[in-house]
Amino acid sequence: MGVSGAPRRYFTDAHSAAGIRLVFTEAVAALDGDGSRVRAALGRSGERYPPDLVVIGIGVEPNSELATAADLATTTGIDVDSYLRTSDPHVWAIGDCASFPCRYAGTASRRESVQNAVDQAWTLARTLTGTPTEYREAPWFWSHQGSLKLQIAGIADQPDYSITHSDPTAKKFSIFRFRDDRLTCVESLNSPAVHLAARRVLASNSRPSPSDVTATGFDLKDFTSSKRNQV
Repeated sequence: MGVSGAPRRYFTDAHSAAGIRLVFTEAVAALDGDGSRVRAALGRSGERYPPDLVVIGIGVEPNSELATAADLATTTGIDVDSYLRTSDPHVWAIGDCASFPCRYAGTASRRESVQNAVDQAWTLARTLTGTPTEYREAPWFWSHQGSLKLQIAGIADQPDYSITHSDPTAKKFSIFRFRDDRLTCVESLNSPAVHLAARRVLASNSRPSPSDVTATGFDLKDFTSSKRNQV
């Protein structure tokens, strides 16, 4: 998942204003402790960071050894087609380890998210119970940090350009990201209704154009409602 510059800066400023020190371009070389608790995280820069809590992330690389041993095709993960089937037609793979053709990214990729794992499971269940189904769900992500709720629908890769709708007084905004004049992603801060509308519109064939989004009074929720009424 990528996040564009505006949300990154917003969260950085919010945390800094709350007295939180953010350290970038640093890596943990070791954890120093006495056997019962961690006393400090030792950075490669030589600085010591006394922690209140240490969070260790495990599983950042896909485990594809079993697939390799079974002679299944692997690249950045276990390669699957749009039906989540591996190079062996009798074997499927889903979840963080599966590299699938993503129509939203325009290339094969892995998605490490709850949404992707759950929706791929539902899709494969349909196939295994007699209804072959392609995986075409729109990806979405979220991050809740204090009172700030960032929600992303689509893939926030580098766009051609972005259009921002903001309401600074309410501490919320939405960023519409376009590539080749086609909406590819909507990042929303404290705007859950916009996020839900973005998920619906990205999964459909009726997406707002840049001129729609820049029009006076544009509301994505109203846009999705009007398109549903036209069906």
